[in-house]
Amino acid sequence: MAPRTRPAPASARRRARRGLAPALALLAALPHPALGGAEAEAQAALATLHLPAGEARSVAVMISGAAGWTARLEARAARLSRSGALVVGVDLRRLPADCGRAGRATMALARRVARRAGAEAIPPTLVARAEGAGLALALAAAAPQDFKGLATDGITAAGPCAATAAAAISGAMAKAPARWFDLADAAGRSPVAALPGVTVIARDGRRLKRAGGEVAGDEAMPAASRPGGQAPAPAPTEASAATPAGMPGVSQGFLETVWSVSGADFAFRGGGSAEPLPVALHEAPGAPASDVFVVFLSGDGGWATFDAEVAERLAAAGAPVAGLSLLRYLWREKDPERIAADLAGLIERRGADWGPRRALVVGFSMGANVAPFVLRRLPAEARPRIAGLVLLVPERRTGFEISPAGWLGEATGAADVAAEIAALAQTPGAPPILCIRGAEEAASACDPPPAAEGVRRLVLPGGHHLGKDHDAAARAILGLVGLSPAGRGVAQDP
Repeated sequence: MAPRTRPAPASARRRARRGLAPALALLAALPHPALGGAEAEAQAALATLHLPAGEARSVAVMISGAAGWTARLEARAARLSRSGALVVGVDLRRLPADCGRAGRATMALARRVARRAGAEAIPPTLVARAEGAGLALALAAAAPQDFKGLATDGITAAGPCAATAAAAISGAMAKAPARWFDLADAAGRSPVAALPGVTVIARDGRRLKRAGGEVAGDEAMPAASRPGGQAPAPAPTEASAATPAGMPGVSQGFLETVWSVSGADFAFRGGGSAEPLPVALHEAPGAPASDVFVVFLSGDGGWATFDAEVAERLAAAGAPVAGLSLLRYLWREKDPERIAADLAGLIERRGADWGPRRALVVGFSMGANVAPFVLRRLPAEARPRIAGLVLLVPERRTGFEISPAGWLGEATGAADVAAEIAALAQTPGAPPILCIRGAEEAASACDPPPAAEGVRRLVLPGGHHLGKDHDAAARAILGLVGLSPAGRGVAQDP
């Protein structure tokens, strides 16, 4: 069966970028002999392409089960495309039986399509059914930084990557390899419910189990995390619902599994194939010149609204931003020495692109927790390049790995953040440090004010997100290095 290319329906096509649908249709129609190796195997497995109405907001690589590309999967793909996703449908039956070859073919296909669509900077969400879920899991385990996460349904220990699926189901796997949402069966059961890092979603959209523990009562995904921020109307189950086109219906639970993954780290856009770390770049052509750029360490939710909004303001003031998504980077634990070496490499690469500027390091939430430990361990040759350190709402204790319990507001580590701030400030040649807390926070590593010379403390209105006052946060950050949001030098407070 020839692969299908389906743009979003009706007048939405008129808003699409010119030439995208023909380009992807041509891609789908490429004869197999024109390709070789993984490319040929990828082309053979292509089942369908669904194009969003306009520019893609997310990318979904959707892998079928052993039954192949069914009408239900086609309905799911069509529904995702209407919410702004570029959907690449993969028929598991046409992939090699070997797990490694199947994975390489799947990724070759996804990269070709994303490149043609101008969406290669968007990390894909792996969406998989039954036997295909093992392949998605193996891909995420091999390269967790390359994906937003997993959305699965009916995972079973069969198919090309049966061993990987079996490890997750049996409990031999210590933790989900990436952010993972699994759709429960009609009875509310999931074979991976006990695995740390997995959130189980009922078919009506309720969260039966969160990644960090059980949920009491009904809980659905916050409306702000859904495409467009809309709260969906209650949806019937897939067994009883039908779309206007007459295809099988799409359950609210399925949509929640995918949207919960693609909505996390949603502001992230990759920094290019030459950048080995999960970095989002924010630049503002025409912004005033300055002698600093910013390395911004995100919170444990990844590169999201707060991080991106503040970064845009910093870039507009003349300080371009390299934002490191800790949701991806620290999904697997790294020690402070490893993080310091990686940070030094990032500073060197950004300096090569942005010129001989110094780096202002900013951390938000978990990023603020780990930043003092990292800067104190920077290689000696990197330390003179540090212009300053801004800690936005650091907590008192930290670990060096993303923990699902942290999403529930629980403490996730034992390292003393306040003590490390003081130790860094007392290190010879330490950069100036600004520690910012929210007035409504119950506790902060900024309290009591560090006694060490060179540390300033600032209290801003609001709680952990500082009242979402991105302007105030940006002003405070820029002030440490003598910049203003307009790019003009400002006098420093004594």
